[in-house]
Amino acid sequence: MNRQVITVILAGGAGTRLDPLTRDRAKPAVPFCGIYRIIDFSLANCFNSFFRRILVLAQYAPASLVHHVEREWLPLFRGPGDSLIPVSPTHRSLGEKEFSSTANAVFQNWDRIASKKYHAKDILILSGDHVYTMAYGSFLEWHRAQQSAFTMCVTTVPIEVAANELGVLRVNEQNEVVEMVEKPSLENVPCIPGQPDVCLVSMGIYAGNIEQLGKILAADALDTTSSHDFGKDIIRKIIDAKLPIYAYPYTLNEMSGPWWDVGRIRSYYEVSTSMLERVPRIDLGNPDWPIGACMPSARIFGSSFDHVSIAPGVCVDDVSSISWSSVGYGVQVRKGAVLHGCHIFGGTEDGITEIGEYANLNRVICDKDVHIPPYTVIGFDRDKDAHWFRIEPLDNGEWVTVIPKGYDFCKRL
Repeated sequence: MNRQVITVILAGGAGTRLDPLTRDRAKPAVPFCGIYRIIDFSLANCFNSFFRRILVLAQYAPASLVHHVEREWLPLFRGPGDSLIPVSPTHRSLGEKEFSSTANAVFQNWDRIASKKYHAKDILILSGDHVYTMAYGSFLEWHRAQQSAFTMCVTTVPIEVAANELGVLRVNEQNEVVEMVEKPSLENVPCIPGQPDVCLVSMGIYAGNIEQLGKILAADALDTTSSHDFGKDIIRKIIDAKLPIYAYPYTLNEMSGPWWDVGRIRSYYEVSTSMLERVPRIDLGNPDWPIGACMPSARIFGSSFDHVSIAPGVCVDDVSSISWSSVGYGVQVRKGAVLHGCHIFGGTEDGITEIGEYANLNRVICDKDVHIPPYTVIGFDRDKDAHWFRIEPLDNGEWVTVIPKGYDFCKRL
């Protein structure tokens, strides 16, 4: 099924409400949680869902966005039939104009989208400036099962959140879309029947039948009264044409969780800060749903450091103490552990290394995929260390203890 889908990520927004963060970059290119960009969530959802024929439509200040996509993501798209193409003003053909709106951006690239090269039956249209996880395969299966011309992914939010900000829908009992109101005022937000404080909103995630949507977009392009926007114009025209249009509840998706529009400084700050919680609502380190090729930034809680190198993906729990040490990719240092003069190897390809609670390591080199049990003490008793591990003498009469890769501490019991 995935080979019959072409994905378009709309990444051209100027993001004026995020000024000054967007003065020199598009909103999807704004950095997030240290090592990511906002667009990485949409791209990761595509990659992990095996939807790997993608056009990224950039416009406003595209340089950093295109550079990021080409440097961080393009090397991952190596499979047969994979393609990831950033389309910016410098990449367009002569005669093409700047995108005036969301639907216009898609229509200007329709020759690419409907190309026989892709043999696509459906198009997946995504916003590149939201933070969430989603398995798009389930969404497309549901879209096709309804024999829908156009399907919108929807979630519920308080009406005050949606007012003047989001597209609000009314649906019938079969989840068919009856009405779409783009950014209504608070007094005009259509609430969910029986729930006066809650409404159903579009998440900016669409699936469309290529043939049927192509006809709607072509007609809209000729309409001089249209603003050529999906929320304001296209959805209404699909409803008026009596084509089947459905709302897919986000809660049906196996990867559903929080969905955040980070288009304002306050929401950007609050969401970014929430990622620092001990158990964040989106796990950036989930090995089954990686956000790009990078590991997440290190996460540290209430610990002390002196002359330390900490790699991405490291998690250090409360009251741990690390000095004159290096800690590699993904290493987990549990509560109360003490590392002095240690070099702990990391990396996920061989398994995560873990330093157990209140372990005390002194001058230790520890290779990958080692789980050091709680309360383990190494580096203080030379004879004991030499019995279990290789030790290397130092000039000052001390020694270095070397724990080999994959060492099983259970065999010492």
